Amino acid sequence: MERSAAAYDEIVVGDPWDRATDVGPLIRPEHRASVEYFVEEAVEQGGRIAAGGGRPPMERGWYTNPTLVVNVDNSSRIAREEIFGPVAVALPYGDVDEAVRIANDSPTVLPPTSTGPHRRRFGRRIAPAGRDGLGERRWGAAARRHDRRLQAERDRREQGRWGIEEFLEPQHIQWALP
Repeated sequence: MERSAAAYDEIVVGDPWDRATDVGPLIRPEHRASVEYFVEEAVEQGGRIAAGGGRPPMERGWYTNPTLVVNVDNSSRIAREEIFGPVAVALPYGDVDEAVRIANDSPTVLPPTSTGPHRRRFGRRIAPAGRDGLGERRWGAAARRHDRRLQAERDRREQGRWGIEEFLEPQHIQWALP
């Protein structure tokens, strides 16, 4: 945990056009508020910011510092929902079986990451559960579980403003301001 927390001091937040930058701004002020709310809610429920957090001293743009949150469990909202911001949640586990149970309990389709000493065994065990990016094929119940997760993601997007805007083909154009 200490190595992970120390790595946050090395992350460069700044102008996305600068090659030295690791993390640029979020897309809108409402999105930054949402990311900050996830972290605030976790802290109110007993979580702790182990590294980062807050806003960098930038006058323009919707920046937030990368944040590592600890002391939450897998049932907390910050651990279960996709934040789409520079926030990581560290969930401790006792052995590979517990890590696999935690990862398989996630309702999202984003792949979990293990940085512990058992990460290779974790990756081999989690892939059959239907996770992306690990080069494993999904069969039977694992494929159905993965399809349910994808469908839940689609349903959330389609039942609101984003569902309508999908048919409008919105685009993001970014350019440097003087």
